[in-house]
Amino acid sequence: LATVLESNSLSIPYEQQRIIPDIPLNCSGAITAWKVGAEWRTGGDHDFFPHLQIWRSVVEGCSYDLIGDTELFVSGGEEHRRDDYIFSGTPDPTVGFQKGDILGMYQPRESRARVRVYYDTSTGPSNYYNDIGDVDVPPMIPAQNDFGIATADGVENSLPLLAIQIAIDCDPLEDPENGTVAITAIATDSLTATYSCLTGFDLVGEEVRTCDCQNTGGLWTGMAPTCMLIDCGGLTAPDDGQISFTPGVAMTIETGLDAVASYTCS
Repeated sequence: LATVLESNSLSIPYEQQRIIPDIPLNCSGAITAWKVGAEWRTGGDHDFFPHLQIWRSVVEGCSYDLIGDTELFVSGGEEHRRDDYIFSGTPDPTVGFQKGDILGMYQPRESRARVRVYYDTSTGPSNYYNDIGDVDVPPMIPAQNDFGIATADGVENSLPLLAIQIAIDCDPLEDPENGTVAITAIATDSLTATYSCLTGFDLVGEEVRTCDCQNTGGLWTGMAPTCMLIDCGGLTAPDDGQISFTPGVAMTIETGLDAVASYTCS
């Protein structure tokens, strides 16, 4: 990876704030883990790390508020970090986000930066920067029009080497009348809802619905099914005879599932 960083990437300049409005988050949830392509530095105060952030648009394409911020903290002694170029960890504190929010990254000043994050110079959308100067933490104020386009070798498609894992936040689902819904996690960013009905009722609609970030935008697919009472239908009594029913599992209807019809003659 060192060769890749040197040939295809550049380090984010110190004391620079970046936001990536061209890649809005497609769902709501929380960041549970992160991974960056970066360089471990042996100099400096060794007590400051890059910041991973969530920004929310106040005026589309014009003004953004800083909603969440966490340091990309890397633990461990420098003696076994000098040859590492991929760093990972979990946010502390947890960083929540809403659909439409965007990612940001802040690189501390050189004298204090422990880890220096790189960005790709060959792929990715435009992202924007603001040289905010000699500060130790990002300012908690809206970022206005003074953001410029971050370029690499004249190409406006540089992108921080950053990957995040999320826990998706999908709307809660209610049990259908005379039935239940069970929600399971396929992955941290994908949920499955499986519907079932009580005995004596038949499921009408989709048995399985999904909610994920990439494909459904944090929304449940389809519509909630219903549970319809199974009715075996009436029977005609024989000439000079009678018919009586013993209800089955659905006591609310005498001709439901597992009902018993008894015939008698006059």
